[in-house]
Amino acid sequence: MPAPVAAEFEAMRWPYLRRGDIAGILLMAAVFAVLGYVLLFHPLRDQNFGFGREWQCTSVGQGDPICVRLVDKNAPKERRN
Repeated sequence: MPAPVAAEFEAMRWPYLRRGDIAGILLMAAVFAVLGYVLLFHPLRDQNFGFGREWQCTSVGQGDPICVRLVDKNAPKERRN
């Protein structure tokens, strides 16, 4: 009966980490740290927020963005009744 228990302990042993394994883990940690820093402190500035090209939107930090519709100077003026 002790044989299956000993086999379970053998299967649960972790392999030793080699120098290349540790270097790879540190490299990936550095890559994710740089990526996280860039995404948090330097967000993308020119976002469309789902509108067409005739809209210009600006993020105000908190809340919804402020969007303004750009007017074509050569377009005929609309008459409103």
